[in-house]
Amino acid sequence: MVEAGVGLTVRVAPRWRWVGLQSYSGENQAHVPTSSRYRLVMILFAVSGPLLLGIATAGNWLSLDGSLSPDALLFRAGVVVSFLVLGGIALLYVDRHANALRSIVEVTERIRSCDHGARADVKKHSDTSELALAVNRLADELVGALRDVERERTAVLGAVVESVVEIDKNGQILAVNPATEALFGWSAADLLGANLKMILPSVDTARHGAADTSAGGRSMQARHREGQLFPVNLSLARRSFHGRPRFVGVITDQSEQRSYIQRLEELAFFDPLTKIPARRLVQDRLETALRRAQRNETRFAVLFIDINQFKPINDRYGHAVGDMVLAVLAQRLVRVSRDSDTVGRYGGDEFVVVAETISDQQDAVRLIDRYRSAICKGVPTSDRVLHVTASIGAACYPVDADNPEALLRIADERMYDIKDAAGRHGVAEHRR
Repeated sequence: MVEAGVGLTVRVAPRWRWVGLQSYSGENQAHVPTSSRYRLVMILFAVSGPLLLGIATAGNWLSLDGSLSPDALLFRAGVVVSFLVLGGIALLYVDRHANALRSIVEVTERIRSCDHGARADVKKHSDTSELALAVNRLADELVGALRDVERERTAVLGAVVESVVEIDKNGQILAVNPATEALFGWSAADLLGANLKMILPSVDTARHGAADTSAGGRSMQARHREGQLFPVNLSLARRSFHGRPRFVGVITDQSEQRSYIQRLEELAFFDPLTKIPARRLVQDRLETALRRAQRNETRFAVLFIDINQFKPINDRYGHAVGDMVLAVLAQRLVRVSRDSDTVGRYGGDEFVVVAETISDQQDAVRLIDRYRSAICKGVPTSDRVLHVTASIGAACYPVDADNPEALLRIADERMYDIKDAAGRHGVAEHRR
């Protein structure tokens, strides 16, 4: 439904302005003035006869003492009566046309106030009928133009893929587009007249200030008809209608965006194959552990784990089996880890463990044995069990180094020293 103000202008011909009717413009808030001159004319016509009679009597104009002949007296009385009759006729004429003009102006005011069905009363053989017809024609044209605007507005809102709502200063919903119905599950009939809190429970409908109309809007939770909450972004634009504030809100569903961002974060911080932290998150956890150890003056260890002879597994049994082995080993490492440990895949067949809160180097050695035992258990496949081994190097803070890069480098070097000393054991298998 379109609410639109109509800027009507009524221009009064000069011949009527002498009785107080003035030109009127619907573009302002002024009302039709009550004419003091019109009232003065009415009073003069009404009292002119008695006044003249009084004056004539006082001046013996009618010669009531009998000095005038009957014909002269009759003539003078006829003049007075004629004047009264003409005054009455003029009074009726002016009053009829003034009332007709005021009625037309009132109709223009109703049209301006969105009463699109208001029309002026056209009377036949009236001097104001032409003006009434003109006002009616103008009203018909304006209503037609408003309908065209409504059709264009409906077409535009229907083409907008985002949810659009119009509300008043109290948060009452005045208009919605089809995208709003699809987003929230409510029909337009259900939403119109309801409060915005029905679909945006966290919005503050008592105040729509600069924070609400700022660029970019603000994020909040929306409620679907079924009750589930989902993230949206609300941007409000303020406009004025006949001095009354209105707000047009664009509501953007952020569910897919949030899911996409979450997916990107998972790809950036978690390994898609093993579902454990990837290199970037491991480095972040290592830096956090270092700051915590420096602040609390505690120790922690970095374990660098490499699966021995993993390449032959891929070459002999295929990459699918190799991926399955990595996934199984990753879950085993997670299961035997402590709550304070971070187990991550550093790349290929390499894993890194950030082991916080260790008491001494012997505590790190015990952790190495714990993780090695978890890896060296057989990994069952569809038709065989693979037995793999691992080489594990460790570096401790603050004994070996005091920065993340050095700790990783030292742990990596010690892992390769162990691998070379063990002769890089191969993979054993036995069939089921």
